[in-house]
Amino acid sequence: MEMDKFRFCIDRGGTFTDVYAEVPQSCFDPRPRVIKLLSEDPEKYDNAPVEGIRRVMSEALGIEIARSKKLDSSMIEWIRMGTTVATNGLLEREGTNFVLVTSSGCADCLEIGNQARSDIFDIKCSKLPPLYSHVIEAKERVRLCSSAELRPEFEQDKAIYGGEIVEIIQPLDEDALRDELLIARKKKKNFSVCYCICACLCLSKT
Repeated sequence: MEMDKFRFCIDRGGTFTDVYAEVPQSCFDPRPRVIKLLSEDPEKYDNAPVEGIRRVMSEALGIEIARSKKLDSSMIEWIRMGTTVATNGLLEREGTNFVLVTSSGCADCLEIGNQARSDIFDIKCSKLPPLYSHVIEAKERVRLCSSAELRPEFEQDKAIYGGEIVEIIQPLDEDALRDELLIARKKKKNFSVCYCICACLCLSKT
């Protein structure tokens, strides 16, 4: 069976972006393509994966597609892309400040961790500080349980999320969380938010 659309596999790294493409047999030049380009080259292009796709399609179709022109996505079957940028950011501890939002009472759970250490007998064990710069404790509480474990008093406040029953013991106080986030935003103009209570946010009734 002949392939009639482009297929792209892209690895977007911190320095280089690699593109492998399978090309439709109906194209001017149907050979598979492998392209390597700089992940950051603002003088030539804004987005390395998009630029890689543009170059492949231009070569295969035998026509030059302008960088300012929107690519025809109907000619693409799929794009599979991975990136090491986030991993590099964690290893190098670089990137924007971010706020950790977690359930009330769990502010230091990640910092405490599980007491794992490279040398269990090292009495002077040291560890790096947390990646987040601030913690917000959201007023909420949920519990994952089976139908047999669901307590009758919470029958009206249950929800199904990801195939599991979630017992909403205390609904998320959205107003209080919003106020806390606004305060954090005033202190740090540029920051990201990491949620450890995603289920509670998704199950919000408002």
